[in-house]
Amino acid sequence: MDEKHPGAQEDDHDLLTHTEAERRLEEEIEAAAAELAALANGAPAGDAGEKAEAVRRRLELLRQAAARNTRLAPSERGVTAFLSYRGPGTSA
Repeated sequence: MDEKHPGAQEDDHDLLTHTEAERRLEEEIEAAAAELAALANGAPAGDAGEKAEAVRRRLELLRQAAARNTRLAPSERGVTAFLSYRGPGTSA
């Protein structure tokens, strides 16, 4: 089970909305930024240079994904209209 998103295995049967994807991306970006800061501040040594580079790359990819998600959200307004459609005989 996903520790950050309890019940995710049971509840995520459909695609994520742009809002939910944005929220999850923000959480991951914050976590990666905190990890990078900890590495920069001398947290556990060892192969910290390689680890920092890997975290930096992940952070960049997460930021690119967040930008893509933000850019695509307005272009898919028809999806919202489709999902909120009320057929004949239904009340508003």
